[in-house]
Amino acid sequence: MASAKLIRYKYKVLSDGSSPIMVQVIHNRKIARYAVGSDYKCTEEQWDDAAREFTRRFYGYKEKNKVLKTVELRASEILDDLIKSGKPFTFQLFEERFRSISRNPPTVYKFFDIRVSELTEKGKVGNARVYADMKRALMNYSPNPNLMFPDIDYAFLDGFETHLLKRNCSGGGVHNYMRTLRALINEAIRRQFLPAELYPFKNQFNPKGYSLAHLKSKASPRALSSKDLEKLKTFKVDLHPHLNFAYKIFMFSYYSRGMNFKDIAQLRKADIYDNRLNYTRAKTGGNFTIKVSANLQAIIDEFNDPESDYIFPILSSLHQTPLQIKYRISKKLKEVNAGLKDISDLLDIGTTLTTYVARHTYATTLKRQSVDISKISQSLGHADVMTTKNYLEKFELSEIDELDDLL
Repeated sequence: MASAKLIRYKYKVLSDGSSPIMVQVIHNRKIARYAVGSDYKCTEEQWDDAAREFTRRFYGYKEKNKVLKTVELRASEILDDLIKSGKPFTFQLFEERFRSISRNPPTVYKFFDIRVSELTEKGKVGNARVYADMKRALMNYSPNPNLMFPDIDYAFLDGFETHLLKRNCSGGGVHNYMRTLRALINEAIRRQFLPAELYPFKNQFNPKGYSLAHLKSKASPRALSSKDLEKLKTFKVDLHPHLNFAYKIFMFSYYSRGMNFKDIAQLRKADIYDNRLNYTRAKTGGNFTIKVSANLQAIIDEFNDPESDYIFPILSSLHQTPLQIKYRISKKLKEVNAGLKDISDLLDIGTTLTTYVARHTYATTLKRQSVDISKISQSLGHADVMTTKNYLEKFELSEIDELDDLL
């Protein structure tokens, strides 16, 4: 029989009249005790033996009790792991693991700062920004600077969801926030800042935990109609030279299977060999190889700069660090989308053009030509055909209108 629990070791009285809080471990009737920390001591009236926590008479009891709960759960976890390992149990092994646990885990907001710093140092500035945005959103809901991970339970997450929806955040937006928070909590568990038993999200061990499933919103693909696509292809861009770059970027994306703007920006001349354009998609890490068609070659030739390694004049040797590259691409994307909006207005196109519309238009155009969906899926780099089906699941209005003629 083995157990681990918190006790106030009343047989040891310190100079101020208090006694230390300890983790008491019993294994095969042998007992060992381990101090939690110098700040964890109290008098008899400040301790609740049954609940194994500080009473209201102890200053800062709420925060201290959260730490105590974490310590006790982790002690039980370590004890179970050692016994299940099949190796002979020793108190020395237990103590080595127990002493390695941080007795002063960071607050939730402090850990956000840690992760932002770590991701930035690794060059993952996009992810770092996502965590920074998440921190701001969470602080708007719970401004308590001492928020601890055990505070985040089902009720907390449900309240946070309600808060976000009241601020006109979409279901997909709430899903993204919750996914980021879940990732942070998973990392906190890995670093032993939170016992796995307190994981607040739904999983096989916590079927009643908070679920993100109801927040998933169906994709709202925006593809140009055949008529609008033809308008775009015949657009006399030479009459509007200030819109040329935005127009050619859109068409390049369309002809290159809906290539993302971030990937377009980072294309180098060295990526073209054997008359094929080879690149790795930044979003998924998937490798693509695309035949350089006449349409693509014409655009590539137009922007050729002998002094640059890049295919397009977006990045240059001035952009060295991940942060510089990130900001430059973001700035140019805004400029391109602004130009595409102007083109939408000039051509009276029903769908507001953005670089993302090129990807949906590429896939939808193939669908209209009855191309097998598995081929479309492969060309887009989707992990499975269902993703592509969701992309293309909405019928065009013209197709629905045709049904009226059957009445």
